Amino acid sequence: MDVLRGLTTSQWAALSPAVSYFCGSLFFQTLETFKIGEQYRLVPTDEELKRNRVSRAAVIAHALVYHSITTTLALIFVDLFPPLKECQHCFGSYSYFETSIAALLGNKEHGSIQLAALSWLARLIYLGVRQFGAFFIFDTWLYWTHYFSHHNRWWFKHIHSKHHKLYVPFAYGSAYNHPAESLCFDVVASQLASGGLRLSDIEQGVFLSLATMRSCENHTAYNLPWSPFILIGGLFGYTPEWHSIHHSKWGFRTNFATYFPWWDIWMGTAYLGERKVYEAPENVPADLKGSLRASDATEERDNTSIALDNEHIEESQVRQRKKV
Repeated sequence: MDVLRGLTTSQWAALSPAVSYFCGSLFFQTLETFKIGEQYRLVPTDEELKRNRVSRAAVIAHALVYHSITTTLALIFVDLFPPLKECQHCFGSYSYFETSIAALLGNKEHGSIQLAALSWLARLIYLGVRQFGAFFIFDTWLYWTHYFSHHNRWWFKHIHSKHHKLYVPFAYGSAYNHPAESLCFDVVASQLASGGLRLSDIEQGVFLSLATMRSCENHTAYNLPWSPFILIGGLFGYTPEWHSIHHSKWGFRTNFATYFPWWDIWMGTAYLGERKVYEAPENVPADLKGSLRASDATEERDNTSIALDNEHIEESQVRQRKKV
């Protein structure tokens, strides 16, 4: 099926991550530029400038290269191995539910508004359950690979530390990963979710678009109460603040999940303290100040060796480039 002139649904599914990424990033950048919804910011802009170890320009350049490569490969892949097409009469289709519900109603209501409404309701519930299942598979893979990244010293030092140069992340920082990590985490996870549930090309496009938009929002400094993603995530206790805590020094070894809080809760890696992502010193309650200083000191000790290792690697790379 052609969505636009010359663009099939399979190609749209391949393009959807890049399109969603840039649309989501542009939306949140617009909020920041024009200072819209400042009361919902988790971290002030000056805090980002003080703490991040990579510039926005470098992140944007990385994202452009990353999405150019992955989108090109995705378009080639769907051309060589086309995803499943939407089946018009198979289980889960509108026709299937219409026929089944009509049979339950004794075939007396065929073609009625009631039958159409019930058929569409059943169809939407079916599609929603499949999207939820895809997200759960996606989140499961991402949790355990992310957990591994923080507990394997070599992988963190050489691979995952790139992403954690963003202590105060922003929307387009969601794509700032090492190529090996993007392949092992995102690409494999999306294929497991799509292939495991045999999502059609349209379902894949919706799933990848939602997953990318959600990832962008997870890396913003905004906790917008009217965001559909936050409304849905809020039902399960997951908001952008959950992932922002993971990017902070004191929450570095907690909150590994990307879409739901369940794996963190089940595995005891959820941050359950009272500390906020950002809290001005004058606003910190007196009874928390001592514990905050202690947690900062502990986290600094845990991360100092890793940070020093990363700096040595960067210095070594600079020296090698100068020699060349």
